[in-house]
Amino acid sequence: MKKLGIIFDFDGTLTDSFTQRVQSHRKVARLITEFLKERGIKASYNDILEKVIKTEEDGEKTLQRNRDDWWKKVFESLGVTKVPEEFISKLTDVLGDTPRHIHNLRGRTRTPE
Repeated sequence: MKKLGIIFDFDGTLTDSFTQRVQSHRKVARLITEFLKERGIKASYNDILEKVIKTEEDGEKTLQRNRDDWWKKVFESLGVTKVPEEFISKLTDVLGDTPRHIHNLRGRTRTPE
């Protein structure tokens, strides 16, 4: 009989998920900053980075797993209401590049790659 096991690393003991998270936050903040500047909207990278981190923390606390909704909240807090869905998905995919997230970040499950 084959045995199957699953290992969970919620605190970053087995892999350095903290460094990955920081890199993902920075990349998402940079993409949002560039997106806004291309549209003539003044945006501070540091302010956006803070919003990205806070939005993720709030989403984790409330078990809000749909990351697409997280980015929409960030844009709403900046007074931006029209953002292409493709761009929202791109931000979620950037966050999903970290090893911590095996499940689909839009709220559905998927198998690990």
